[in-house]
Amino acid sequence: HLAMLLRDKLEKQKTVQTTLDDKLQRRLEEALPLYLKQFDNQITNGAIMVVNTQTGEAPARVASADFNNDVIHGQVDICTAVRAPGSTLKPFVYALAMERNRLYPTEILLDNPLDFGVYNPGNFNGKFNGMVSAGEALRWSLNVPAIQAQERAGVEETRSFLKNLGLDTLNRSAEAYGLGLVLGNCEVRLESLMEAYLTLARLGEHRPLRLTMDQPDPTPTRVLSE
Repeated sequence: HLAMLLRDKLEKQKTVQTTLDDKLQRRLEEALPLYLKQFDNQITNGAIMVVNTQTGEAPARVASADFNNDVIHGQVDICTAVRAPGSTLKPFVYALAMERNRLYPTEILLDNPLDFGVYNPGNFNGKFNGMVSAGEALRWSLNVPAIQAQERAGVEETRSFLKNLGLDTLNRSAEAYGLGLVLGNCEVRLESLMEAYLTLARLGEHRPLRLTMDQPDPTPTRVLSE
């Protein structure tokens, strides 16, 4: 998949040195199909990316479970395809609300049914937990407290912040996403999501991913305080 992504570049120069580590890449290519077997054909494809948090380089990038399998559309690069991110955006909303001093980790939030008219968010397990700290709500991936955190951070502010982290597919208006943005009612690329999580791993310093050794290595940009 990465070779296909770099095809235009290879037409202009003889060689391109990628950041991939051969042993790790092969090991994960073998591991992914084995991992998917547990889902009894309910989930038939997936992707894996590994990123060095110090350099931003990706030593492994498995973009489908089987490149040659037409049944699972194996030649589609899932690392660059847009997919719904689910709850993976929640940490960034909490981080933004904390950065703006609108939320504190020990603050108590209410995890109970909320009624927004036609929108009645609940949790994955269908249960509510009452009074929980913001830290617990994030660790347990609770939906209602996450929506409260986004209300405090602001939907437009959240959208702009996520775009600054590299999630460049959030092209609809903040009004179009609404409060469901924190719950993943949008589409993002795995590569972009990895770049955003790299910012968390680097304690608030943003740097782009690197897939080839000749990519520029820009000075990291601080977007969150430590």
